[in-house]
Amino acid sequence: MIRLSVLLVMLAGSAHAQEPKFDISLTEDCVAETTNTLEKEACVGNSTTQCVIDMPGGVSTPGMVTCFGIELSYWEARLDDSYDSLLVRLTKWDVDKEAGDTLEVPLLLEMQGSWIAFRDASCAFLLARTREAGDAADFMTVTCLNSLTARQVMYLEEMDRDI
Repeated sequence: MIRLSVLLVMLAGSAHAQEPKFDISLTEDCVAETTNTLEKEACVGNSTTQCVIDMPGGVSTPGMVTCFGIELSYWEARLDDSYDSLLVRLTKWDVDKEAGDTLEVPLLLEMQGSWIAFRDASCAFLLARTREAGDAADFMTVTCLNSLTARQVMYLEEMDRDI
């Protein structure tokens, strides 16, 4: 199954012959420098901004979609890793619980499924409200998905650290 971010990169990337220069460390370093959640969220897009500046034609809707799509792919991979890590830890946690205690794995599964539905519906709602079409719709979608996915990564990683 092709992820939406990969599809967006392929679509936008066809408009650009040159491979975009993308350095995720700009975002990672910013996130690593703070423990404040709001400051971490403000780091999202740092790598994309530089990608847009560095790429010929980057300051165009297709260029921005390409760069945001690359960052979205990063956040989706990190989402999978953070979810898997939390799932493993909670599985061990649930096994060690006493009978009658609430099991957390089923709640995590439900939460993540509900979050995916929330993310997708939120971005669809935003797109409907802006009434954008074509390249602008791709831009609105990828920026929304990028932002919400990054926030969920930070949430899951925080939950994983707290166990």
